[in-house]
Order: sequence, then structure tokens, then C-alpha cells
Amino acid sequence: MKTKLLIGLMWMWAAWANAAPPIGFDFWNHLGTNEGLSQNEVHCILQDHRGLMWFGTQDGLNCYDGQRVQVFRQAPFDSTSLSDDFITTLHEDSKQRFWVGTAKGLNCYDFAKGTFRRSSQLKTVILQIIEDKNKAIWVQTKTTWWVMAVNETEFKVTKRSPDDAKKALLAQITPLLPAKVSVSSLMIDHLGIVWVGTRGQGIYRFRYEADKQQYAPLDIFDEDFFDTNGLKSSHITCLYEGNEADEDIVWIGTREAGVQLYSRSKNTFKHWERLFTQESAATRTFFGLTTDKKGHLWVGSYSGLYRIHRATHDIRTYKTPPNTIVETSLEDTQGSFWVGGNTGLFHLDNAQQQFETFNLPLYEGHQPWVLRIYEDPSQQVWV
Repeated sequence: MKTKLLIGLMWMWAAWANAAPPIGFDFWNHLGTNEGLSQNEVHCILQDHRGLMWFGTQDGLNCYDGQRVQVFRQAPFDSTSLSDDFITTLHEDSKQRFWVGTAKGLNCYDFAKGTFRRSSQLKTVILQIIEDKNKAIWVQTKTTWWVMAVNETEFKVTKRSPDDAKKALLAQITPLLPAKVSVSSLMIDHLGIVWVGTRGQGIYRFRYEADKQQYAPLDIFDEDFFDTNGLKSSHITCLYEGNEADEDIVWIGTREAGVQLYSRSKNTFKHWERLFTQESAATRTFFGLTTDKKGHLWVGSYSGLYRIHRATHDIRTYKTPPNTIVETSLEDTQGSFWVGGNTGLFHLDNAQQQFETFNLPLYEGHQPWVLRIYEDPSQQVWV
């Protein structure tokens, strides 16, 4: 793991050169556990406003001042220590507050006291901490996003919908996209990578650079018919990733090229022929990828709705009214499954295993086009 650490540090050297005093190259050659680092597996790196370098590992938070490494760990029965030793992410906001995400919660470091304040609300894995253009602090956990309100004595978080988080992220990422790009879908994966699907220009990916406090382009996936393992359509309709911590596959819905499976470990795309062949040439467009509590993947198309067992790839087809475009779906807290599209809202009858129309107030004589379905913390379903 030392080799990976050295590569990361050398890559960031140019960015540090103007912000901190020069650091001896010989020391960087040997920065590891023998030199005081708590562990050689480094998950995140950040330089704060004082020029101090911070390294998050699975066994503590490390602060390097140019001379020595100071290690911060969780101390039993000490509520002013870190909430956990596994450091997942670091962030310093525009007010120079230093945030530390761990496998068991969110922490804020007090430079004056040398202690940490823990969040009483967030005690789960923290995946990402970012600040939007309005100076709001967003925190991503495995299940949702939160927005923080911070004062002198405490910081409170409010649960927000994924759509709210996507809007905040899109505002930051839009300036990095080419002019006139039409965004069709947005996803933040479990590694914190932002995927932007477009209508006709492929997929753009961005990663958050903690040292610069901003997103930066990672790569672009565009249509490539000549590469067997390439993306087969540049018109992206939806993006989906499972909830498993070691998830390798990203599911990509497209126009005219069916469902594509992207493997992170192989960095390749696979055309999912099994679902593709069930669609006629005129209806090879897929919308609204989502998952239910049993782990099934639901895929909407012009000709119906498919429920896919992600392990066996077994497919079950559910019929929807003719010419229905399935835009969105949701399994609520009670286990009810809802589907929305251009012909209205539908509810799955579990006993009959078929969808029934849920009548909404008519709009211009027709059922309204349903774009999003969302369940709030009080278990109300919004359409």
C-alpha cells in the first residue's frame, strides 16, 4: 500500500507547492507506519487552510505538520474524540470548519481545543461531504443525503431527497460540462463519483477533489461501435447502482441500444442481450431503473415494465397501458410498489401480481404525466 500512497502524494505535490513550505523529498519516500503514519492504507487526503496535511486511514486520522505525524483515534468513554477510527472522507468548508467522516458518524474538529464534536444524528457510514455554491454543507450516507445547520454548540442535519442533492450537485457540475449538453440523468455512486448521462453525448464522470474543495472531470464514455467492450449508445436515459458495498456493476438504460452493464473492475461495457432481444427494434428504450427491498431491479420501457433478479438475471414482465413510458418507480415503507409515467400512476397488486391504475385528479381531461414519486420521512408519498 505504500506505493499507492507515494503515487498519490507525488501527484498532488504541484498543488501544494504554493500553499505550504517545501517538504523534503527524502521524507516523502518513506512516509508510512515507520515514520508515524497510523496505517499505510490511505483513503482520503486534504490540506487545510493552515497548510497542515491530513490523511484518513482505516486506523485513525493523521495530521502532518512538515516535521511529525500526529494521530487521532477514537478513545473509549471520551465523547470529544473521533466517533470511529475508520476515516472515510475529509472536508474543510468555506468557514474553515474541518469535517471528518467515519464509518460510524460525522465529526467536526476544533483546532483551538484539539477535540472533536460528534453528530448526535449521523452515526452511520459517511460517504461524502461537500459544500454547494450557496455554502450549504451536504452529507451523503449509504441511504440518503443530509443538509447541515451549524452553530457554535451543535450541528443539526435535515434529511433531503436524492433529487434535492442532485440539483445541488448539478449546479456545481454544469459549468464543467460542454455548452448545450442536455442532461438526462444524474447518479452519485458509492465511491462518490458523479455520473452524468446526456441525450446524445454519452456519460461524463466527475470526482470530488477534497484539497481543492471542488469537482473535477474524471473521464467521458461516448458511443463506440468499433470497440466490443464500448458503450453502444450515446443517448442515456437512466443510471442505476445497487446498494452493496462492493458493487461492481452500473446499469445504464439507453435509447435504441437496450441496457448496458458497466464493470468497474474491468472498465468495460457489456450489452445485455437477454433484455435487449425482448424488445422490438422500435422500442429499445429504457427508463426509470430502480430496485426494491428484495434486490430486484425494475426497468421501465415503452412496451412494459421488467422485474429482474440481479443474481440470476431472471426476468418477469408486467404489462402497462399501451404507449406508456415508465418514468419513475418507488417501493414505499409499507412495501407497496408504485410506478409513474406519461399515462398516470400505477400501484402493484401483490396478490394478483399486476398493476392497477391509481386515479389522480385529471389534467386537461387526462391522467397527469408522472415524473417523480417520493416518500418523505413521515411516510407520505408525493407525486
